[in-house]
Amino acid sequence: MKGLFNPTDTVSRQFKNGMMGTGVLGFDEINMSQSIGMHTTGAWGTTITSTGTLSTQGQATLPISFTGSSKTWKQGDVFTIDGVYAVNPQTRQSTGSLQQFVVTADLTASSTGTLSISPAIYTADHALATVNSFPQATAVVTMLGSASTQYAQNLSYHKDAITLATADLLLPQGVDMASRQVHNGISMRIVRQYDINNDRMPCRVDVLYGYAAIRPSMATRIWG
Repeated sequence: MKGLFNPTDTVSRQFKNGMMGTGVLGFDEINMSQSIGMHTTGAWGTTITSTGTLSTQGQATLPISFTGSSKTWKQGDVFTIDGVYAVNPQTRQSTGSLQQFVVTADLTASSTGTLSISPAIYTADHALATVNSFPQATAVVTMLGSASTQYAQNLSYHKDAITLATADLLLPQGVDMASRQVHNGISMRIVRQYDINNDRMPCRVDVLYGYAAIRPSMATRIWG
């Protein structure tokens, strides 16, 4: 992309604010960060296959067989299953791309094991369809990346994918000073009170917050 992206004013600004581009390939903003997370994949077994034909809607586990002993899968590992394609959530038709599943819990096993996975498996017959068909017995499971290897975990997301919410905290009475203000949508409270025992005037600032992935399908990790 560096050969295509060359607006001089934006290139100049990116060294000041870390924003590498705007309006590029459909992204409103592309930013750099020194806090990108790293993921080290498990020491997987080889020749991984599904050990049975699944038939339960909403199943979030996958029994597998493989070659090797004391092999590991790490939470965050990604894989595909041969013949199991992602579907458009509205039309429920296959996208032509294999559905990517993520391991949601660490696993250590020999020869056989059961992976906890996301998304849950729903076929096109179900309102929550995620795949075009159930995994079949002996279907090949292909892991993303290489075993026991570290990968940077970039994040691409729509602004509605993740939500942060704050709540107004109680303003106490009988103190030297108490105030509550909202800044950039974040409710903050400051309270100051005299400490007669230590002859001090302590001051505290509090924020009551919570966050959640409201629409997880609108966010994705980009490895490397």
